[in-house]
Amino acid sequence: MKRLLWTAALAVGGFALGWQDQGGRSEPQHVLLVTVWFAAIGFGFGSIFAKRRPRKGLFVFYWAFTLGLVAIIFSGFVPAANVTTQVVVAGTIGALLGLIVGVAQVKLSSSQSTADRPVGS
Repeated sequence: MKRLLWTAALAVGGFALGWQDQGGRSEPQHVLLVTVWFAAIGFGFGSIFAKRRPRKGLFVFYWAFTLGLVAIIFSGFVPAANVTTQVVVAGTIGALLGLIVGVAQVKLSSSQSTADRPVGS
């Protein structure tokens, strides 16, 4: 349920942002792209914060995928001459950061679960 709420909420936000960003031009493909992009970010966060945790590998993928998409928002801060390079570099940095966060959470989660087990099991 949380995944659906995150996806829907961010899709609506993306739609509003894409619609406002048009500046009076009629570009439905731009609105659709921003809506799907934000919905994908919402799906990722909804999957990360869901009550039932996905498998470890999928959990790490969700972190990398989501932070890679979020990092693209900040691609304007990457010092590169061409926009494509900025987007690729920002997305890669975000995905690597998400990979690190996901692996760290899986390790932390597994170390806590072994600490909670009684001795001898």
